[in-house]
Amino acid sequence: CDLRLCKALLVVPPTEHIMRCFLFERTPYKGLFYFWRVVLPLYTQWPVVTLNYGKRLAKGGYVDLSESQLERSVQQLAQIISAGEIDDLRAIRQPREFLDRFGGASVDDGFTPMISPFDAALTYYLVGNIPFCLDILDDFACEDLRPGSVDIHLSARDLAREMRVDPSAGEKKIKTLEKINIERFALGPTVRS
Repeated sequence: CDLRLCKALLVVPPTEHIMRCFLFERTPYKGLFYFWRVVLPLYTQWPVVTLNYGKRLAKGGYVDLSESQLERSVQQLAQIISAGEIDDLRAIRQPREFLDRFGGASVDDGFTPMISPFDAALTYYLVGNIPFCLDILDDFACEDLRPGSVDIHLSARDLAREMRVDPSAGEKKIKTLEKINIERFALGPTVRS
């Protein structure tokens, strides 16, 4: 299969607005990992790959990457990937497909409880629904601040304000975040120019 190793991620190219990858999650046990299929908007503000838009594979069990089990585990992983997981990731390339997959039953009403508010707002922006984008940014900016999320709330407030003056502020924010994440996750070889 056509996967690219970018840092610790096995990325499905091409990467446009949506990153699709497989990753190994560390466990407290030496040589044992969980294996995940993950989708992440490239315009997210989270500095790490979150598993919110992912699924643990290998029936949720450990994958043993110790030297004695490596060959068997690699065969198991190749089988998992080729049994439809890579095709599933390839099916989510654009923001609309991301909304359809993770948005939930009320996605056409602007309510996406399974997508973080900032990611949802920017996704709606990319599919051309600016009113939903602004509503979500406003609602999110008014929520109670929690430790670790203050910067994102303030960013949402500022972006909504900027977009009301200049709608292209959304596009500028997306490009800035995507550039940061392309560098952060070393996605350069997978990005479609």
